[in-house]
Amino acid sequence: MLGTDGTVVASNFACRQALGLSEDDLPNVEVFDELTHPEDRAADAAKFQEMIRGEIEYDRREKRYILRDGRRVFADLHLYLIRDKKGAPRYIIGIEVDITERKSLESQLRQAQRMETIGRLAGGVAHDFNNLLTVIKGYCDLLLESKQASASLHQLEHIRKATEQAASLTRQLLAFSRQQVMQPRFSLSIPRVEHR
Repeated sequence: MLGTDGTVVASNFACRQALGLSEDDLPNVEVFDELTHPEDRAADAAKFQEMIRGEIEYDRREKRYILRDGRRVFADLHLYLIRDKKGAPRYIIGIEVDITERKSLESQLRQAQRMETIGRLAGGVAHDFNNLLTVIKGYCDLLLESKQASASLHQLEHIRKATEQAASLTRQLLAFSRQQVMQPRFSLSIPRVEHR
């Protein structure tokens, strides 16, 4: 329970435990400055002012705390305005549910979804790349079977080495994407020719 000046008037044990405070700490705690995450302070203070002016009766939001021991706590915060007999704002009652674990799980899920997207992208690239390698290998085979290939054997050896390296990269990409690993195998038999 907060007074209209923002001081803590009363709290229960669960609240103090969640915020890492003792009953003696509470009168000296500035909720909006000391415990509130710096990025949330202005918005929290603005909503509090709306409530103590009587403009809104209820507010709900997720709130981030930074505790004295450095821990970060997320809460689902519900605030209710309590008025005196004349209708003037008197107190604000806050009810919080600790959602730190849920926020952590949501973050892990988002990370897993990003990794899945990257994996799918890598798998798609690997399959497309493998198709290009098939074309390169096909042209190598045609040149090697050609009677005019002897003049180009040195260049064909370089093409063959490049396709083997590319095939290795394709296997790595597919392994990363956790898809079925394709094993393109190139067995080009290029006769050794001594160049003069």
